[in-house]
Order: sequence, then C-alpha cells, then structure tokens
Amino acid sequence: MTHEYSIRQGTQSLPLICGMHQALKNISGLITFSNYDTVFKNNKIIFLKDYLINLLKDNKYVEITGSIENRLPNHLSFILLNKNFLPIKAYKIINFMSDNNISISSGSSCSSSNKNPSKVLTKLRLENNKLFSNIRLSFGEQNSIDQLDKFHTLLLQCIEKF
Repeated sequence: MTHEYSIRQGTQSLPLICGMHQALKNISGLITFSNYDTVFKNNKIIFLKDYLINLLKDNKYVEITGSIENRLPNHLSFILLNKNFLPIKAYKIINFMSDNNISISSGSSCSSSNKNPSKVLTKLRLENNKLFSNIRLSFGEQNSIDQLDKFHTLLLQCIEKF
C-alpha cells in the first residue's frame, strides 16, 4: 500500500531527521519555555529586527502589519505607502529591491505560491487594496546593520518612485 508520493507509510526521512537533530543542537540554550510561551533570549536576530522597527515605526508611509511585540523574532512585515498614501504593490518593491541585491518576500509564507490574498492578512482585516502590498522580511545571523541601512535607504526611494 502506498502513502503520499508513492512512499510507504512509516518510511522515515533520514536526511530530515538529521537536519532536525542539528537544528535542535544549534538552538540549544537560545530559547526557553515558560508558562506555555517560547522565550527567545536576546540575540543578533532580535537586535536586527528591533533596529529596523525603530527605523520604520515613525515613518508615516510604513504600516507594520501585526503586533510589534508578539511576533517571531526573525520576522517583520509591513505595507509601504507612496506619497499619496496609496499602498505600493509588493511586486514593484520586490523587483526594485532585487535589482539592488536585496531579497524580500510578499504576502505570508503560507500563501507564497497562491495567487489569492493571504488568509493571514485577510484575517488581520486589511483593506482590499492592501492585501497584495504586504512586504515580509526574515532576518538571519548573516544579516548586518549595513544591509538594513541600505534596505531602509532603498525603501525611502520606493516611496518617492512608486
């Protein structure tokens, strides 16, 4: 009898198991669990996210989506508005950033291959004209303050350009 993709039920993926083992070793000591909450100790990724939030939070053309405090430590998403306070379509910003060697995403990760608006963004009750304008950033240990400063400068150019 076959299961998904012609793989017999119970077949274990040894590479995935080894990868999970290594990932768990890598995060050892970086997170703790308290009262059903996952607590991430201060680290470079949280510092980078907080740094960018501080650059963006007072900009009247940036609408951070979701909670600033209660989000994944490596995640930030927002909607960018142009000078007329209209949302800039995400694909324009993504293409512009890509031309400048910066990788970003749009929507939500659970709907990246879907042409429909993200269910997550819809549940946040975003206006229809903003559902395809959300920018999603993921931070990693390899990112730097210089990269965030460059990203911020390019973001300001997007406000003017689009």
